[in-house]
This record gives sequence, structure tokens and C-alpha cells, in this order.
Amino acid sequence: MNTIMEIGLGFALGVSFLYLVRRQTWVPEIKVFQWGLVAAAGIYFTLSLFKAPISWITIEGIGIIIYGVFAWLGARYTPAWIGIGWLLHPIWDGFLHLYGPAPDVVPHWYAMTCLVFDGIIGLYILLGPLREMDKTIKGYDVIQEKSGK
Repeated sequence: MNTIMEIGLGFALGVSFLYLVRRQTWVPEIKVFQWGLVAAAGIYFTLSLFKAPISWITIEGIGIIIYGVFAWLGARYTPAWIGIGWLLHPIWDGFLHLYGPAPDVVPHWYAMTCLVFDGIIGLYILLGPLREMDKTIKGYDVIQEKSGK
């Protein structure tokens, strides 16, 4: 798969994931992103079990802890930590798996797709407060208060 297709796939999957998360109602949106961040690191760990030496499996395990801390901080303090975790994950994808010491743990197409996907999710989370602020600036909250909703 060429790089343009990999980027396109990451974009399509990221936008599709956001669409599905926004449409579902049984789990709060931020919880999906919180656990998704840990799962993203967990996928690399799981794939490393099949191809990597124990030293690299350990590094991937540390990744779960690192991104787990961002997920915990997001649940405890502000969702911005979850967004930051998602935006840092492309560094993991790129510097370790695309161009770094672990290119064989996952296929190139997966790491590139994940890099784009992670960036989209991270930006969406971090720009969320701006979307809410925009509603307030336009009087959305005032209109709802007056109508009793």
C-alpha cells in the first residue's frame, strides 16, 4: 500500500470512528476516547508478542502504562490530557514503528494509518472545548436557559 493510501485510510477510519462515537449513546464520548487510547497502545503490545524480543515487548508494555496515565489524568482532571495522549501517540507510531528501532513489529501501512487516525482523534478532543465555547459565544446556552431546556 502506498503512503497516500495509508494516509487516506487513516483519515477515513478516524472520521468514521468519530461519527460512530458521536452517534452511540450508551457510553459517554470521552470514556470511549479514554479507553481507546489505552487500546491503541495495547494493540502494539499484542502485536509485539508475535514478532519482537522480550526487550521490545517490555517497551510496548511501558507504552500501555504511559498512555494509561494520560487516560487516567483525563478522567481525573480534564479530557485535554486524553487529547494530548492521542496527539503524542503518533510520535510512538512514527519514531518507533515507521522510522525507528521497531519497524517490523507492525506493518508500515498500519503504523502510518494509526499515525493519521491518532492525530484526528487527538485534535477532535482538544478542539472540543472550543466547540463548546463557540456555542456559548453565539448565545446557544442563553437560548437554552430561556426555553427551559
